[in-house]
Amino acid sequence: MSGARRKQNYDEDDEIQQKRRRGAPLINEVEKKLQEVIGRVGDKNSGSSVEGNLEQLTKFLHDDLDNYRASIVDIVAGCAIYLPNRVTVYTTLVGLLNSKNFNFGGDVVEKLIAEQQDLLEKQKYQEAQNLAIFLCDLGNCGVLTLQSIGEYLESLVAAAYEDDMPQVRTDFYIQTVLRCLPWIGKELTEKAQEQMENITQAIGKYLEQRNKDHVSLLQVWHNTELDQEDYLESLSAQVEVLRQANWLEAHIPRHYVAFESTLQDALQHNLPSFSAPAHTEEMIYPYPLVVFRLFDTNDCTDEQQPLPGGHSIERLLFECEIAWIIEKNQMNRKACALSREMSLRHESIIMH
Repeated sequence: MSGARRKQNYDEDDEIQQKRRRGAPLINEVEKKLQEVIGRVGDKNSGSSVEGNLEQLTKFLHDDLDNYRASIVDIVAGCAIYLPNRVTVYTTLVGLLNSKNFNFGGDVVEKLIAEQQDLLEKQKYQEAQNLAIFLCDLGNCGVLTLQSIGEYLESLVAAAYEDDMPQVRTDFYIQTVLRCLPWIGKELTEKAQEQMENITQAIGKYLEQRNKDHVSLLQVWHNTELDQEDYLESLSAQVEVLRQANWLEAHIPRHYVAFESTLQDALQHNLPSFSAPAHTEEMIYPYPLVVFRLFDTNDCTDEQQPLPGGHSIERLLFECEIAWIIEKNQMNRKACALSREMSLRHESIIMH
């Protein structure tokens, strides 16, 4: 073996050992390629529609499922956790692959449940909430039965009724259920009505009994006409307005509608039961917030793109997406501005 080749091997071995010490994943070139093609499927500047990209990617991945199933499942789970702005892209992808390979859909669901439990135990609450939304949206894609999704949401509500728990913990579980409803509320209302009623009644009862002493302490201004609402009260009001509008909104890009004939005939899985991790004194939960919106509908008079009202679900979805973009790109203002510009273009297409 030549000296140059020997040095290259030593360098590669050293890099592998360094990755292992850091806990970094060891991936080969094929897996790297899979990450790239799956990660790009939701790009809006690829020259073709997202639905067209999904169809092509499904064919590509289906051919490689036997050889790279575990890698594909891991990559999809990572997208579900860390790319909440593309949730319906990846739920549709899972739905299309599940329609061709039932076992793959089961593997994804099992992985997501395990990941969510791990995230909750590690107190990564936003990422765990991203997975809850993703799991619920799988009900729109023919992957999960609506009954099991209803039971899953009921178990989240039940976690909020556990005795002797700090309110910040129980608030988190109620917030998670409310955040899921814009994606799956319509289907549950139409096809699992009793479960949906149980969920909404339990949430309403919880909010009535909940302590709100923190609101006056966290309000930004006093003696102002601008609304300063408790964050759960605001979220509940937004979901209620959406429910009264028959769950119709103009923000979520529901890519799976284009594949309805394929997805509706797919075999479905039952979502495993959820059990909240035990509470310990060391756990730190998300703090309560007061929602303070400086701008209202009167401050934006653009008739083509009016500012959504404070209790519209679009306002919530816009704000969540903007917050995610800022957090993701907080060290790169150019990337942050570009991400928001692309998002605005996409929203304009959906709303028109």
